[in-house]
Amino acid sequence: MKVIESADLVKTTLFQGLRGEIVSRVLMQVTRLNKCNKIYAKIYQDRTGTSFIEAFLEQAGIQYSFNPLDLERIPKTGPFILIANHPFGGLDALILLKEISRVRPDFRFMANMYLQKIDAIEDLFLPSGARDEHFDAYSGISSIKAAKTHLRDGKPLGLFPAGEVSSIKIGKNQLADNQWQYGILKLIKAAGVPVVPVFFKGNNSLISSF
Repeated sequence: MKVIESADLVKTTLFQGLRGEIVSRVLMQVTRLNKCNKIYAKIYQDRTGTSFIEAFLEQAGIQYSFNPLDLERIPKTGPFILIANHPFGGLDALILLKEISRVRPDFRFMANMYLQKIDAIEDLFLPSGARDEHFDAYSGISSIKAAKTHLRDGKPLGLFPAGEVSSIKIGKNQLADNQWQYGILKLIKAAGVPVVPVFFKGNNSLISSF
């Protein structure tokens, strides 16, 4: 059982054609996606939800730290929107889901195509209504509608305002978030709920930004 295969990368615009297929196979090794697939195959059968996330992070050797007092600042009731920068790819969402769910089990995240492929945790993400390889959960009408409904039901929502993983900024030799998406700004403003900011300190390897 695999989460992401080289064929999935080939579907994206960046890796079209024979050359893209070759590059995608190399990236599967370089970005350790093959390792992720092996871990997934090992643990997915008997774990779901945050239990799966905890096991995955442990097997992958992912370590992180934060001030436990920060969790006490999370609203215990009612809707809120958690926003965060996005330097570590899918790990950002997994870590936030694991920790915020301790306080709010009804916390959900807006998903992208690849996170939606993880059956063991698909219930932790809002349904996008589509699984097309070019679908963007942050701009799709069905996703925005699902987000509004989730908030109206009094439940908290997590999202990355930039809508994509941090990328290399030419001339600055660093990774940084892109400009926030207009549709997400409209959603946040229209929701009229508390906004909880989270900042991930650090950068992923440069190759992971491609």
